[in-house]
Amino acid sequence: MDESVEEILSIKSRDIQTALEELRRNEIKVKVGEMKSKLPQIGRCTICTLKVPCKHYSSLSEVPRLHEPDIIPSYTTPGFDVTEYLPKSTTDSYNRGFRMRSKGQHTEYKFDFTQRDTSLPNERRLKQLELIENYREEKLKREIDKIHKLKEQEEARRKQAQYAEDMRKKYLLRQKEKLDEYKEALPYKMEKLKELLAIENEQKRDIEVKRKKYIEKQKARLQEYHEKKEMLKKISREKVLELQDEIINRKSIRIKHLI
Repeated sequence: MDESVEEILSIKSRDIQTALEELRRNEIKVKVGEMKSKLPQIGRCTICTLKVPCKHYSSLSEVPRLHEPDIIPSYTTPGFDVTEYLPKSTTDSYNRGFRMRSKGQHTEYKFDFTQRDTSLPNERRLKQLELIENYREEKLKREIDKIHKLKEQEEARRKQAQYAEDMRKKYLLRQKEKLDEYKEALPYKMEKLKELLAIENEQKRDIEVKRKKYIEKQKARLQEYHEKKEMLKKISREKVLELQDEIINRKSIRIKHLI
């Protein structure tokens, strides 16, 4: 008889434990559902719980809205009533229990339904999840800051390169404008140069003509000088010969006279 009672109590205790586990799981589901329904309201992703934008959603409008009535599960298991397994004789509606005898020992089990052994959901796990989430959020912030810094550096390099490119284009544009101006002025300059060359050639020709005339004139004067010089030499020789003849003749006459 005792063994049958013990078996019955054992079965009932297992059923009660199963019911309590089911209640705990259901309440955890409810808390999770409530948390998921509140995540979009505080701007967080319902998948990774990070602030939007994240790898799942780029904006808050893409996050699906969850409603609590749709996600709250039933607190009871169909076809199972935990009250039928609880002892009928209770002295306190908030302090219920039952006794079990095993091998000459009496063991009393009491349940205080006003207190739970563990919080639902587990506070320690929630704190761990919160720490993990904070760590992930800080890591994500650092990554975002790093990306922002890289973007700023890249933007600075891009602006510097753009400035250098703009300056290069301005320089090339100025050089092109100068080249166009030179090309436009080139025909006029060439015409002026031709005129100057023509004038210079004309002046050179005039100078050459004058030089040739001067040389011819100098040659003529030199020729005339040489001719006059030869003529004077000839006249001088003739005069000398005449004087010699005259002197000789005079000497001959004097000699004859003396004889």
